[in-house]
Amino acid sequence: GRGAGPSPELRQAPPPRSRWETPPKTAELGKAAAVASEFMFAEMGGLFALPDWLPLPSKRRKKWALRYLDDAVRGFIRARRQAGQDQGDLLSMLLLAVDEEGEGGMTDEQVRDEAMTLFMAGHDTTASGLTWIWHALAGHPEIAAEVTAELEQVLGGRRPGFADVARLTFLERVIKEALRVHSPAIGALTRSAVGPVEIGGFHLAKGSPVQMMSFVPPHDLRWFPEPERFDPERFAPGRIEEIPQFAYFPFGGGPWACIGSTFAMAEMTLVVATMLEGLRVELPPGHKPVELVPRRSLRPKGGLPLELSWRT
Repeated sequence: GRGAGPSPELRQAPPPRSRWETPPKTAELGKAAAVASEFMFAEMGGLFALPDWLPLPSKRRKKWALRYLDDAVRGFIRARRQAGQDQGDLLSMLLLAVDEEGEGGMTDEQVRDEAMTLFMAGHDTTASGLTWIWHALAGHPEIAAEVTAELEQVLGGRRPGFADVARLTFLERVIKEALRVHSPAIGALTRSAVGPVEIGGFHLAKGSPVQMMSFVPPHDLRWFPEPERFDPERFAPGRIEEIPQFAYFPFGGGPWACIGSTFAMAEMTLVVATMLEGLRVELPPGHKPVELVPRRSLRPKGGLPLELSWRT
């Protein structure tokens, strides 16, 4: 009856989460991805790696992270196979992919491998890139205001779509400059010497692994005057042509450049445009300069506190 009060089910239900609160499963996925990234960077850059069978706390963390990610991705694939519906996303594209003759299709194991690559490569570095973009916009309100003006002119108050990415030219320059100042994929670009070569007085034999540090050339005075100054106009028409090849390579370069670079740029553009339409981002009072933490992607130590407020 009306006076009976809430049912037991309602009384036992937890309070609703805030719309901004991270769901528990998403938080665990983020934690697992961060742990996997940490070990990947350490083992790629180290002289040797300890075997995984050693009973060490660090090895248990690594095994947990890899197992959690694998179980999660396989769970997504299994649920989507059972649903049998095209959700219009990347996972559906992988599950529905066929060869040129319209036959075949990927096994669950193949889809798992592709999905894991997309998740790790497109999650860690893109999240890092967005972090540094927000850091730049919060620290340069005049540039944020110029981006907002472009959004108002191009979008007119509607939500951005993929077709708008090419029209948001100033935002594109802002993103490229943010990736120059804080290159996200700092430790993910490794190449092999195709022949004997001397670099900076060091002699490398053919086949020697070389780790390309995408953070270093963009801070070289020879290629970028006042490299610590945030200047999106470096990438304006007429100036971007002056940047030498491989002085700026946030997505790598050559035939092994990141296959997802266009997707990542579109993703970051749409995320920033969507949020900046309604939000103002600022650095908190008394903020301190960020400390850089090199992992598989470049991160701010302790995260990046920002203040968000609604625009009118």
